[in-house]
Amino acid sequence: MHWSMRISLTIALMWLAFLGGISYGRQTTKPEIQIQYVPEYIEKYIETTVTVTQYIDRPVPIHNEPGLFEFRDFEEFEYYLAWFRTEKMIQYGKDQCEDYAYQFMLQAIADGYLVSTELIDISKTEQHMANTVPIGNNVYLVDLAMGSIKLYGLKD
Repeated sequence: MHWSMRISLTIALMWLAFLGGISYGRQTTKPEIQIQYVPEYIEKYIETTVTVTQYIDRPVPIHNEPGLFEFRDFEEFEYYLAWFRTEKMIQYGKDQCEDYAYQFMLQAIADGYLVSTELIDISKTEQHMANTVPIGNNVYLVDLAMGSIKLYGLKD
């Protein structure tokens, strides 16, 4: 076969293939669409840290009527103070006398105990804050920043 004839035959075959592709592409069929809802259940586990605080030996005042009451005795006060130092005082951690005194007063009042704060003049320019706690006939000065308890006075 002559080369020109081969080229003509190749072109003719390509032309037929091209026309066949066009005619095949023109054949259209209506697509059928089906929508089906499939519910999906996803279970996720999230790992997280949870802090649980339990007060097992927390001192609780025993009073039948509302209001603020004195500690029953010095032993009850010492027990409450030890609880506050280990459980609450660590949370404030500012090492400031006024922070400790004020937070101790707020916590004691929230728990039903009569406690107040006292501003003490150390010098003309320095002041210190502590708590006063009445127990029976005595009034104690409690200095949480310094860690001391002193008899401050008597009620009568």
